[in-house]
Amino acid sequence: QFEMEDNFEYTETPDQMKAIIETKKDMEQTKPMDRLICADVGFGKTEVAMNAIFACIKSGYQCALIVPTTLLSNQHFNTLCARFANFDTKIAKLDRFSKDRNKILRGLQSGEIDVAIGTHGLLSVSFKNLGLVVLDEEHKFGVKQKEMLKNMTQDVHILSMSATPIPRTLNLALSKIKTQSELNTPPISRVPPKTFVKNYSDLLLQDAIKRELKRNGQIFYIHNNIASIDDRKNEILKLIPKLKIAILHSQVAQNITEDIMVKFANGEYDMLLSTSIVESGIHLPNAKC
Repeated sequence: QFEMEDNFEYTETPDQMKAIIETKKDMEQTKPMDRLICADVGFGKTEVAMNAIFACIKSGYQCALIVPTTLLSNQHFNTLCARFANFDTKIAKLDRFSKDRNKILRGLQSGEIDVAIGTHGLLSVSFKNLGLVVLDEEHKFGVKQKEMLKNMTQDVHILSMSATPIPRTLNLALSKIKTQSELNTPPISRVPPKTFVKNYSDLLLQDAIKRELKRNGQIFYIHNNIASIDDRKNEILKLIPKLKIAILHSQVAQNITEDIMVKFANGEYDMLLSTSIVESGIHLPNAKC
């Protein structure tokens, strides 16, 4: 446990350390944990979760990390594989694009797989020895999924994470039915975001994109309509003809999605024109606009 914690490439904030200690203390109690980690994007919720996951699997139990989108499940899968690479941990990703689904299901039932990462389909999967469920972007899950979660976690620890928890979850936390940790201290390198609300014009869009390109940044453009997203790309290209644009939405195949995200992260595209599929905790620090 100490070795894994020391491998963290950043320095934990005081709030992170407090949340990690509180979470582990909850997990040592005789009654199951139900804790909410509340923090803004980039404040280190995932590291708190990874400490809990590692403590769980090294105590002989399995863990399920449930997320709202396949894009986020892929990101978490890569993060956990890198973080736990030296610790003999078997991690699997289970979503609608998983090719070896039956093999993964057998591995979870036999206890061979330590951690399963996936979307809401994980809520109906059978585990041999489930000890912890981590629910990322908790506010994205509806009443039906929450009821399935109740059935899944009768005697299991639950760790929920959200930047914007729903009122019911907040009420449970404030009334002490759920325990709660808040991460209010930003990491040293994090710059707070600035938000501007303006009337749309082609000139404004052109100016914002060019300003971002001048500082070698990248752009997210959210267009929440798959039917007209190609037309919007053509309209943007009329304003800035040489702009390298990638399109991403839920109907793009998984292998193409991964290829686009890798290329965007490597700076091969200037803009990611996308539906709100990218809103759930995607880590692309160079995209600033």
